[in-house]
Amino acid sequence: MEIDHYAVLGLPSGVQGAKLSHKDIVKAYKLKALKLHPDKRRDDPNAHKKFQKLQSSYDVLKDQNTRQVYDDRLRVECERGLRDLMRKKMMADLRKKDLAEKQAREEEERRRWKMMEEVRRRQELLEKKARREEKRKRRKMMEEMRMRRELEEERRRLEMQEYLERKKLAEKQARDEIARFVKDGQIGLDREKVVKVSWDRIGEQYSVPGLRELFQQFSEVRYVLIRSCDINQRSAFIVMASKDAVFAATRSVVGYIDNPLLVLPVLRGSKHLV
Repeated sequence: MEIDHYAVLGLPSGVQGAKLSHKDIVKAYKLKALKLHPDKRRDDPNAHKKFQKLQSSYDVLKDQNTRQVYDDRLRVECERGLRDLMRKKMMADLRKKDLAEKQAREEEERRRWKMMEEVRRRQELLEKKARREEKRKRRKMMEEMRMRRELEEERRRLEMQEYLERKKLAEKQARDEIARFVKDGQIGLDREKVVKVSWDRIGEQYSVPGLRELFQQFSEVRYVLIRSCDINQRSAFIVMASKDAVFAATRSVVGYIDNPLLVLPVLRGSKHLV
């Protein structure tokens, strides 16, 4: 409906307009006609059109039949407009609801991803902390092992140093004792308990511990002194614990197969001591 005749007369339309009496319409028309009459609005070029529009609206509303038809049309239009308005409102509500649900889903998804990201971040931090702690423990363990190894090496070094010093001292004492024995003949030693052994430089060689081990099968070995006789032979003096041990040693084959020892008693061969 293009024209609202009630509104043209300055009256309320719709349900309120339908309740107005014929007198209300006439009264409104007269007031409006006095205001819009072309004779009173000579400076308004549209005064005539406005007055004709007023007259047309009044012609519709002053007649009971045309007014009834207009009111019915107006009611139908109002109901249609109301239905359209309700439909639009319902659609708007549905769109608003869908939008709210979509936003809620997006917000829930965002919170879920944020929570997962926080869980992942915390897990990475814990793993990183665990790796640092494991690395620290491993480094500490390696440091402790290194310190223990160094302490053990130092202990062994000191023990070896002490052993070598004792050995060196014992060998020096033995050399001094035998040297005095060689020089004086009777100082602190019994010549009958000393044997001289000699061997070739070619073949498996003998050491003080080796000679001591070989001759301990006869008795306790008191001293061992290795001497160099010439470029082809080496010799040693061995002080035994008893005369019987000297006798047994001189009657036995002693030494390695490829380089056996020549064992002689010193008492009979004292000239070898000089």
